[in-house]
Amino acid sequence: MTDNQANKMNLVGHAYSAYSHEVLSTFLHCNICQEDAEDLTHEVFVRVMGVETLCAETLKSLLFVAAYNIRKDYFRKQSFRRSVLEKMEPDTVVYESAEMPAIVNDIMQKEQHIASRSLNETNNIIYLKSRYDEKSSAEIADEMGLAERAVESHLYYARKIMRRRMAAAL
Repeated sequence: MTDNQANKMNLVGHAYSAYSHEVLSTFLHCNICQEDAEDLTHEVFVRVMGVETLCAETLKSLLFVAAYNIRKDYFRKQSFRRSVLEKMEPDTVVYESAEMPAIVNDIMQKEQHIASRSLNETNNIIYLKSRYDEKSSAEIADEMGLAERAVESHLYYARKIMRRRMAAAL
């Protein structure tokens, strides 16, 4: 290690002990979580160590310019991630192979079989109308002549049984 590199490391080390809390607060002030803020603070000092010539008089300014630029990049990345996630359509099913529709069909048949065997007649009817006919609790209550709360109770019980049985079956 040359004297210039050792001097630069020493200078950045002193700057870290003197200014790291201030640099960290520039990230925390913008509601960046503690863990990310600490990572970004370390990134500032690593970036400053990459500068060829450092001057003790301008080091603090250089640190904060680097911190503001890194913070700006962080928010740009977060914004880009949010925009990508918003554009994704959650209802779209992507078949990764030719076997996927057959697998889905098998799971649905197994679910219907378990429902007919494990649930009593009322719970089975309510569960299947909710699951496959996509009817609301109010619609099912009207059709069956039950109170809406009773239908919701039956659905809760049926779903609880189905989750347990499907987990064991798969």
